[in-house]
Amino acid sequence: MFAIRAPDKCNSLHLVPQGIETGPSAFVSFKRLMHIAFQQPDPILTEVWTHWRAIEAQTNRELPEVLHAASLLLEADEEVLASRVLTEFSHARFDCAMADCAALADAAYARLRALGALNMTRTLLSPDQIW
Repeated sequence: MFAIRAPDKCNSLHLVPQGIETGPSAFVSFKRLMHIAFQQPDPILTEVWTHWRAIEAQTNRELPEVLHAASLLLEADEEVLASRVLTEFSHARFDCAMADCAALADAAYARLRALGALNMTRTLLSPDQIW
């Protein structure tokens, strides 16, 4: 574990495991996808929106079975295994989301670049309304 002194609070420590710091940043990845999608909402934002709605539906279909399995394990006094089932499901969903985000962003970026449509101004582009 790596401890860094918080600059604004001299008497406190901010503890972040180095293993977490070495992983991909969901914030950075999804911010990149957002900026790419906002440059050409039709069709990119529509494609991204449709993709994540499908992923959400898939997760909603799988979640009841995972929760049921964890519940059965808890009833059998297998708390560690129940926690492991839930954690592995969450990690698997995160890994898939990060891979999908990178694939969507890379494909959309390549399309914008090929079309000469990358916004290279300092004016932010965004749709009037997302949903």
